[in-house]
Amino acid sequence: MVEGAADTPDRPHHLGVNVYLSDPELQSELVTRCLAPAAARMHGENGGARFWFTRFDARGPHVLALFTPPRGADGGTAEATDAAEARLRGALEDHLRDLPSPAPPPADEVRRRHQECRGKALCEADRLPGLAAEGSYLPFRHPADGYPYHLGRDLEDPAALHRQMGEVCRWVVDHLREGSAGAALASWMTRLDLHLAERSLARDYWALHAATLLPALRDAPPQGDEERVATLRAALGDGNRRQLARHWREAASDGPAPPPVAALVDTVVGGSGPKGRDPARVAATLREITHCSLIQLGHPVRSHLPWVLYGWLRSLRDPGGDTA
Repeated sequence: MVEGAADTPDRPHHLGVNVYLSDPELQSELVTRCLAPAAARMHGENGGARFWFTRFDARGPHVLALFTPPRGADGGTAEATDAAEARLRGALEDHLRDLPSPAPPPADEVRRRHQECRGKALCEADRLPGLAAEGSYLPFRHPADGYPYHLGRDLEDPAALHRQMGEVCRWVVDHLREGSAGAALASWMTRLDLHLAERSLARDYWALHAATLLPALRDAPPQGDEERVATLRAALGDGNRRQLARHWREAASDGPAPPPVAALVDTVVGGSGPKGRDPARVAATLREITHCSLIQLGHPVRSHLPWVLYGWLRSLRDPGGDTA
């Protein structure tokens, strides 16, 4: 069911769509069986199409997908994007028609999740009034520098970062297809930490990421390293520390970081201009991409916290030592 459409002038843009499904497994199947194949077909037509997606709750739980529009023969985008949208609509209609019809989630639950977004909108479709119907979708045009492509504006080559984000998205889709989202979470967080530690950036990164998950940290009295270590150890508990320490040991003995992580850090740190080299800017960019990657994998925000706190704990001690 099409909820509506949003019109924008013919200027550089992405083709976007919100697909409103509440079940995380149905969201993942939508990505792997419908949206990613649609992007692959568009890639074949365009020779360089980007595809990116995330999960969000504004107006109801949904998948937001963005596609680089193909260029027409005259170099324009409007007619070519209209044609791509028509094909995408057809693919969505076929996919959604074949889905089981579970009972929609309670309206109170949908409304609560919408309110927890606190007015945040990733696209203009998130600003529309009311709640979207379960199983509906809304195509729209998304600005070329809209979320998440605003990231890296201060880099010398923002397009390089955006290409890396596309590589990460493909990596995520592969793990969703393989049913290995849990292993992907462990791989991402441990390898990111190892690569940041090589550049002496781990401490700044994990402190900032923790503060985005626990805003009270920003206003908390400053702590020395020993006091902070004691606080983090108590917050994690013995069981979590032992389990997470095992993941880090396995990552350390399993070779270099996988290409998505290594390339991202290299692009954000090594390929940035003077502003991008500031550790706080580096941390903020990598935090947003890490957050999105874990959400893409289907891990809710609450599950990120132990990994982030343990990364911070490691950065305050000898990363080569026993932090459990």
